[in-house]
Amino acid sequence: MSAALATSVEIVDEHTALLLRKARDSVERLEPQITAVRSFVDDFQQFIQQGSMIDLAVGLILGKSFTAILDSFVVDILTPILSLFSERNLSNFYLVARCPLTLTTCNSASWATWEQAREAGAITVNYGQFLENLINFLTNALFLYIAIKKVFEILFDRTIILKKQCPVCKEFVRGNALICKECGTHFNDTNAN
Repeated sequence: MSAALATSVEIVDEHTALLLRKARDSVERLEPQITAVRSFVDDFQQFIQQGSMIDLAVGLILGKSFTAILDSFVVDILTPILSLFSERNLSNFYLVARCPLTLTTCNSASWATWEQAREAGAITVNYGQFLENLINFLTNALFLYIAIKKVFEILFDRTIILKKQCPVCKEFVRGNALICKECGTHFNDTNAN
């Protein structure tokens, strides 16, 4: 090999070695962050693979659909019945807290709805809307209580069985389980949650 070529190879080798050292140093400095990301990805993967994630998604979808039905029941059936006893819809009961700057006197009879009053520049307290939302909440709560708790008691002649967590493998099992379905741990009064 000629002297010029040998010197060129040594320079490339020194340059490559320097680049490799810098790359290795950078990776070593980033090691805690890389470990944290790997840990996060592993935890997230375990979370998604649990059955409770799918149960949660199904519950949210059904809950949203069920809420729409109960909202319609309150808005389309209950409040119109309550409105029969007054001249306007329950949600349109409001108080005028401050009149628009263009008017010297006003009250809730000046406009048919609180939306019209707000458009005119009035500041309103919408207690009818609040009452409608309160009725909606109470209807949802009552129906869920009846549907979940009482139906189980009546139809299945038992109360709802909660889940407990295995102290060994941390898997959730039925509350009345005697043995963990995953690791085989026997439950007794001291390790049942």
